[in-house]
Amino acid sequence: MAQAMGDLNSLAIQAGRYIAFETAGQAFHPQLTLFRIIGTSGGEVESTLQKGADIQLWTLIYQIDPSGSPPPPRGDDAPQSVSVQCSHGLFNALVWSPLPVFDAKSLQWAWFAISLDEAIAELRRRGFTRGFSNLTVMRPMHPHTSDECTFVFECPLDRAYVGVSAQTGRTLWTEPFLF
Repeated sequence: MAQAMGDLNSLAIQAGRYIAFETAGQAFHPQLTLFRIIGTSGGEVESTLQKGADIQLWTLIYQIDPSGSPPPPRGDDAPQSVSVQCSHGLFNALVWSPLPVFDAKSLQWAWFAISLDEAIAELRRRGFTRGFSNLTVMRPMHPHTSDECTFVFECPLDRAYVGVSAQTGRTLWTEPFLF
C-alpha cells in the first residue's frame, strides 16, 4: 500500500489499514491510537530536507489501548506500543515495543488542515531557509505549548526546533538547541 506524497491524512488512514491487515487473524489484535508521525530522508546519513517530497521514510507510532484490546502476552516484554514505517511509499513490518508512548497526546481523530508544503512555506517565511533534518507531527504535552497538532521541524543549521500548527499554519513556537 502507498500514500500520496506529503498527505498526512492519507498516510495515517493507509497505515491503519495496513496494521489491520497485518494483525488480522492473530490472537493478539490490539486497539491502537496514533500518537506520533516522524518523517526523515530515510538515508543512513542525516541530510537536509527542503520540501515535503524529500521525506522518504515515515514512521507512525501507536499506543496500545489496554481498555479496548485483549490481554497481551504475559511477561515483561508485553507490547505497549507499535510502529509502522512507510519507506518510499510502501509500508513494511510492524515493530512491537514494550515501551509506552510518552510526552505526547493522541492524534486520534486529528485532521491535518495544513499540508506539509504549507507548513514548510511558513517555516521559510519565519527565516528558517536552510532546511530541516526531520519532522515530527505530534500534540506536545508540555504545559506551555499549544494543544494543537504540531509540525515540529528540527533545523540543525539554525540550531532550533520550530513548531508550526497543523490546523492554522501559523508558527506556534521556536526552541533553540541547548547543546
